[in-house]
Amino acid sequence: MKRLFILFFILSALHAEAQWTQINPGVTNWLYDVAFTDNTTGYIVADNGVILKTVDCGSHWFNQASGTNNYLFSLFFTASDTGYIVGEHGTILKTVDGGDHWMPQISNTSMNLVSVCFTSRLNGFITGQAGTVLSTANGGETWELNTLYPEKYLSAICFTDTVTGYIVGQPGCISKTTDGGNSWIEQVSGTNHTLVSIHFPRVDTGFAVGDSATVLKTTDGGIHWIAMSTGTRDILNSVFFVNPDIGYVAGNYSYDLYGGLLKTTDGGLTWSGLESGTLNQLMSLFFLNSDTGFVVGSYGTLLKTTNGGEGWAVGVSSGHSIDVNLAPNPVSDELLVETSFTGDDYFFLLLDISGKELLRRQITSKKTCIPIGYFAPGVYFVKLTNGRDLVVRMIIRD
Repeated sequence: MKRLFILFFILSALHAEAQWTQINPGVTNWLYDVAFTDNTTGYIVADNGVILKTVDCGSHWFNQASGTNNYLFSLFFTASDTGYIVGEHGTILKTVDGGDHWMPQISNTSMNLVSVCFTSRLNGFITGQAGTVLSTANGGETWELNTLYPEKYLSAICFTDTVTGYIVGQPGCISKTTDGGNSWIEQVSGTNHTLVSIHFPRVDTGFAVGDSATVLKTTDGGIHWIAMSTGTRDILNSVFFVNPDIGYVAGNYSYDLYGGLLKTTDGGLTWSGLESGTLNQLMSLFFLNSDTGFVVGSYGTLLKTTNGGEGWAVGVSSGHSIDVNLAPNPVSDELLVETSFTGDDYFFLLLDISGKELLRRQITSKKTCIPIGYFAPGVYFVKLTNGRDLVVRMIIRD
């Protein structure tokens, strides 16, 4: 009776923690970037020219006509109705009416453009493939093409004021300007790993993240960059800090990264995993305030939190139906997994109550027996996934 009470207490606590609801973006595309112009209005860009907009803080999303089928990677709004989007093959789009119309601009390049940032209504910068740096001083009417480092992929750009900005890329590239982009000086990053994202919550305090779970921090405007340990080993695609202490990184699911999300409350000294409820890659983070934030990723993944990342509302529009049966449950020896899907990319994952992965098996037939008997009695979770679709079930080892 005591054991049943303890089990009931555990299950009740888990249910209280995991209040998941669906936020369906209505597409299955890879979502690359998300940004909001105010507390209710936001935009997402994706592959195949997809642009999504919300006017109710992410509860509903609708498509906007982009006029292109190119992949769109980054967006930036200079005002509530004026914004820019960049993408592959030199794509630049601009709107002056909140996305009702998106107008192509002449970039003078066919290189992939992956990051855009403006310092004012008129002055903006774009970075991309093969060291490409574009600049405009007239709101995109014309773009000046420069090549900063021809051999490097420049992944992201950000500015802390009208004259001070940073670019990150490969391999371990960090460059800084203090004259509004007229000249760039390469900084010592201390790493050869590709850096993918950069964010400054304060003028001199910034963070850069990238491959191999790389997290770098500066508190002196980039004079020194210090490597921070996250305890993970996978690619980190995005970083966002709501203040110098509280920040988030998003990336690819790995053995030790909780659904691709990590949080720090001490300026990056320590990081804790956040259970996102998805195994899909997470590409971009954006927070409206210390409580409300959004994450987007592969296969239409859209996450929202309203309590600082402790609980995420999950919306994954996969378009697939998965039937799964696990028996017996409770199980003492072998667990029979019956599923409607199989293939080289389908996996069975067994996790303990803390979310630690204990076992991974490929699902190659519609009926698979998984040995469970050598695990201690208790509550476990089963995840079945192919990177696009996710089914989570609870089992009891008696």
